[in-house]
Amino acid sequence: MKTFILILGVLLLIAQSGRSFTTTTSLINTRQSATPHHQYGPLLLPPSLSAISALETAVDTSSSSFHKDNNADDDGADYYHDTDNDDDTVSSETHRINLELAKLAVACADNTRQSQRLALAAFDLLKHNMTHPDTVAYNSVLKAFAKSAPSKFPPPASSRSSKWVSAAERAHHLLEEMMAVHKAQTAAYQDWYIRRDKQQTMSQAELQQGPPKIRVKPNVRSFSTVMDAYSRTGQVPETLQVLQELQDRYDETGDFALQPNIVSYNTVLAAYAKSRGGLPAAEQAEQFLEEQVVQPDVVSYNALLVCWARSGVPHAGERAEAILRQMPVTPNTKSYATAMDALARCARSDSLSAARAHGLLKELQEAFEETGDEALRPNCISYSSVIHAYAVSKEPQKAQRAFALLEEMKQKGQTDPAVRPNTVTYNSVLNACTTSSPLGDHHYDGGTNPKSLQSIVQSLYQELIQSDDPRLKPDHFTFGTVLKACANNIFWDDPTFGMYVFQEARRRGQVSLGVLVQLRHAVPMHVLCEFMPSQAYDRETRQFTMSHIPKAWTRNVRERKK
Repeated sequence: MKTFILILGVLLLIAQSGRSFTTTTSLINTRQSATPHHQYGPLLLPPSLSAISALETAVDTSSSSFHKDNNADDDGADYYHDTDNDDDTVSSETHRINLELAKLAVACADNTRQSQRLALAAFDLLKHNMTHPDTVAYNSVLKAFAKSAPSKFPPPASSRSSKWVSAAERAHHLLEEMMAVHKAQTAAYQDWYIRRDKQQTMSQAELQQGPPKIRVKPNVRSFSTVMDAYSRTGQVPETLQVLQELQDRYDETGDFALQPNIVSYNTVLAAYAKSRGGLPAAEQAEQFLEEQVVQPDVVSYNALLVCWARSGVPHAGERAEAILRQMPVTPNTKSYATAMDALARCARSDSLSAARAHGLLKELQEAFEETGDEALRPNCISYSSVIHAYAVSKEPQKAQRAFALLEEMKQKGQTDPAVRPNTVTYNSVLNACTTSSPLGDHHYDGGTNPKSLQSIVQSLYQELIQSDDPRLKPDHFTFGTVLKACANNIFWDDPTFGMYVFQEARRRGQVSLGVLVQLRHAVPMHVLCEFMPSQAYDRETRQFTMSHIPKAWTRNVRERKK
């Protein structure tokens, strides 16, 4: 009964100060952020805090409370409110700056070119503008560093080296600082109660103010965000190291706020996927998934599928399809698309891969039509993966099959925006044409009155350069692929077409080295030399010097991320 009265009294005090603890999540987040733990020795908690801790444990100790994706932009959900009664401006200031930090972290993800500057701005805001930084603030800055990978940063002020470090290293250093601050705050908190209980000299103001706040406490999100920073550059050992640090702290303390969750394990799988480790990485990722203590979800299996798709082995497509069939969780659109991508990457050597990828697309379409499950809705990526599989395959009628899929996308896209094709889709169909033999025009049996390779290339090219849709803006891959079609004699009856294509590329600032190489094959030498500045092309070595190409020609070239 006494415990109940104590709990009720504390909650009434909190309510009077205008701070709501009406949800279970708020209680749990308060415990994560403000309640000291025995990690740094036995704590002398006042009865009121002991009662709250017991109540929180009784309400919800399930790990699912902490299973938020560290990539989600939901930092605001982590906010907890101090229970200070002496200075309301402290919490309002902290809350205001936390909102700014959350915005900067999101901006780092949305603006990769400015991510380094934005991350440093977040760090400076934390270090120089916050009187009382808290867990939320630190986690937001950790996220800003993670989202800015693979950018490089100046070393921390405490470093003796002048060498710039990776975003992940800066994040890891900040996590270590977090742990040090938490340890110091916990020690100060304990010391206050020790001095009070031993009746040591304490001023009336100090007694009235109460013990120092424990505002900074690393949690599973803190560690998982640092793991994400390493994962983004495929640093598997470092990602595993941080996971082990998290696991060790959880084993030592039993604190559910430090329990590794599905996000933690999926981040390791993502690191394997980005490691470019080939077959060993795929096999190690599969073993890691099988041995992890947390039940894998569809994100886990999708990451494993990516590992196999990028493994570069001849049987990668077959293995990915087998995983798709055997995974104990329901696959989604991304699962199918990744398996299709794995098959596409094998299509050069496996004559059946493109057809199998097409079969998966049909299976996905049927599953969506039968269930209406949005997680199984085919999209642009689904179709584009199959088109790419045809483009790189040795299928005799691949151009016509790819074009037929594009036409299907355009038709369905009128009512389903997710299926609408983009520039990459068009480029893949164009690539299917350029790698086809013109003789294949006479052997297509997929429909009546099939379009010739030349007419397909011309129609798609015209659609792109005339479109006002921002999804259909031609890029340097477009111009290079169309010029490759000219070089492959698809436009044998129109030698001037290549010249017009290059002029359009030049006008749009889309002249890359790849465009120039294809132009060299597509037009006669004297025409090429007429186009080029005097020092830009060496006729003897047949090499281009990009530094002598006018900046206006290359101003809009953007290399695609691999």
